Amino acid sequence: MAQQAPFDVADVLRSVKAELLHQWGDIAVQGELRSFKAYPSGHIYFDLRDRKEDALLSCVLFRRDAQRLAFSPKIGDLVEVRGNLNVYEPRGQLNFIARTMKPAGAGDLFAQFLALKEKLAAQGLFAAERKKKLPLYPSVIGIVTSPEAAALRDALRTLALKAPWVKVILYPTSVQGEAAEGEILEALQQAAERREADVLLLIRGGGSIADLWCFNSEKIARRLADMPMPVISGIGHEVDFTIADFVSDFRAATPTAAAAQAVDGWVHAALHVRELGQRQKVLMQRAFEISRMRLAKANRLRFALRALLAQARTRLAGIGDFRRLVFAFIDRLSQQLDNLQDANTRAMQQRLEFLQNRVRISQARLVARKPQASAEKVRLLHAQEMLSQVAHHQLQMKKERLESLAARLQALDVARVLRRGYCLALDAEGKPIADAGSLVVEQEIGLLFSNGSARAEIKQIEH
Repeated sequence: MAQQAPFDVADVLRSVKAELLHQWGDIAVQGELRSFKAYPSGHIYFDLRDRKEDALLSCVLFRRDAQRLAFSPKIGDLVEVRGNLNVYEPRGQLNFIARTMKPAGAGDLFAQFLALKEKLAAQGLFAAERKKKLPLYPSVIGIVTSPEAAALRDALRTLALKAPWVKVILYPTSVQGEAAEGEILEALQQAAERREADVLLLIRGGGSIADLWCFNSEKIARRLADMPMPVISGIGHEVDFTIADFVSDFRAATPTAAAAQAVDGWVHAALHVRELGQRQKVLMQRAFEISRMRLAKANRLRFALRALLAQARTRLAGIGDFRRLVFAFIDRLSQQLDNLQDANTRAMQQRLEFLQNRVRISQARLVARKPQASAEKVRLLHAQEMLSQVAHHQLQMKKERLESLAARLQALDVARVLRRGYCLALDAEGKPIADAGSLVVEQEIGLLFSNGSARAEIKQIEH
């Protein structure tokens, strides 16, 4: 028997590849992510490890399929991939070409998530027009989360850094597990009844879809939609989305971002105050410089006058009583010069106090959050009164116009003319006859009286 010729390596690998595809076809494989690397090309390479046995399967998720990932995989996650076995011929390596990936056991949860999302969206719970605006300068911020959560520490650190004067109230609850839904509902209800927070943060750190599932509750979604204060959600990481995120008035990528968004108005106000302070500082420096120049000029003038007075004293030294009078006059002038210096100093001090008061008033205006509505209310009442007067005047004019038209119409009423003893001549078609020249002898006409009618025949026509 002749020995069979040896196969080429490529033929063997292609045969194994075809047999694998034929034998296994499209399958789903479950395992733990052992390695995970995304390349700039968009392809993702990873290994799946069997949790029960020492087995490893190399996998690849090409760019077109990686773009459809609905979650952010990380090493250690238990995932389920669907695709087919393959042999990479250049290396003779067995691998798995995945087309989809999802958290293992989370397929039903994700389907429930999509169904509830579609239902609530159709009912308008996600509509932008129903969402409340965030306050610019909240004085009290409520936080609904677990007291042990790292998300709470991150949020408190951010609030203390950006707006330490804002009061924080914690509504404690668990954020994972079977009891989480009821506790979150209770915390939200407590915040709604107490109404002590200007804005509410609903926050939690990242996790799998199962870990975050309590935030996909329909009851929590409807409770969030009815909250009296605006709610900022900061659940999971940037790629994580829950039903609570869609219903909340504002969705932040992380708990830290949620805290920063809540005090964003204060941050901008602080920047504005610093800018205003710099401007006031420049104005005060200019005022100091102007006052210093004026004072220097006054001192030069005082020294010049004192020099002239000293010369006058020398020249008048030999004059008796007149000398004393002159010296008395000179002393009065010196006193006036001293008074002028004191007045200039007081004026400069008053100018400084005025500028400082302007700074304090500007800061007080920035801190005040509730505008005075009394002037607007008076203006509105005045506008309403003016509108009422204009409407009354227009109505009176329309009434007078209607009465005038009614009088004219009554004056043209044929029935009134007939009641005064006149009658109306009508032709065969019932039309009024205005010209005797349109009649002929023996023509039959109708006569209309105020009470009844008659027929007549033309005997003679007079022109």
